[in-house]
This record gives sequence, structure tokens and C-alpha cells, in this order.
Amino acid sequence: MNPVKLICVVLIAFASCRTERNYDLMIKIESAQSYSYDLKRRLLTVHNILKPDTTIQFALTDQELKSIIGKYYELNLNKLKSNYQVGDSCMSSPKLFTTLKVNSQKFSQQIMIDNSCHQFIPSDSTNGNRIVAFIKYTFSILKSKPQIKNAPNSEMFYY
Repeated sequence: MNPVKLICVVLIAFASCRTERNYDLMIKIESAQSYSYDLKRRLLTVHNILKPDTTIQFALTDQELKSIIGKYYELNLNKLKSNYQVGDSCMSSPKLFTTLKVNSQKFSQQIMIDNSCHQFIPSDSTNGNRIVAFIKYTFSILKSKPQIKNAPNSEMFYY
């Protein structure tokens, strides 16, 4: 086969294997039943026990949202099962989870990770570290927003 044709065939095959990225994702992060961050709607909900929840609109640019979604794909979180809980070796109780919910027209995904334990079981170590990296990246953007910085603290507390 002609070398030029071979290169073209390889490039076409490589391009067809590339995963299509859907930037119209609905991402919601729930932190230990205390806070919910809805990135698509740009809403922070502060959950309380004795008083009604507080909902706060925050500013998130389309570029920042696209960057967060890009990080989700870059870390291959879209390849995880639709319901995925990172296994760890911590025995603390109660377990306080951060839950990442990702939805699109084609799929729904829920990923749970313990807030305070990053001693992942060996089979979940890589995925656990990728999820932590995504959450840290996302919160580095969210926590810079004045609306989130100035939000009231949740009444939820755990012993």
C-alpha cells in the first residue's frame, strides 16, 4: 500500500475512535448533604435542619463551565459506570460523601466518594484520584465566586 494512503487510513481510523464530547451536560455536586452546586443552573443550595434551605445564584461564565466539563472528559470520568462508588479502607462512621451527578440526553451518572477518606482500595485508586482531582478543580473555580464565598454556612453537622 502507498505510504501516503496508509497514513490517511491510520488518521481516519484514529479520528473515528475519538470520543465525542457533549458540552451540554448537567453537573451537580452534593457535598455531605450540606451543600448542592448545580453548575448548569448556576445555583448553590445550602441545606439546613431547622430552617428552610437557602438557594443562591452564582456567576459562572460559559467558558468556566466548558472548562469544568472539559476536565470531566480529560480525566475520563465519563468512562465510569453510571452508578459508581469509590471503595476505600476507612472505617470512620458516618461516611460523608461528595456525590457527583452528571446528566445528558443520552446518559445519567452518579459518582460517590467519601469526603474525608482518600485511602482507596487498590482497584479504585486511579479512579479515586481522578475524581478528587476533578472535584478540587471544580471547587477551585466555584470557591472563587463571591456569591459562594459569602454564602451562609449549612446547619448540617456531624459528630
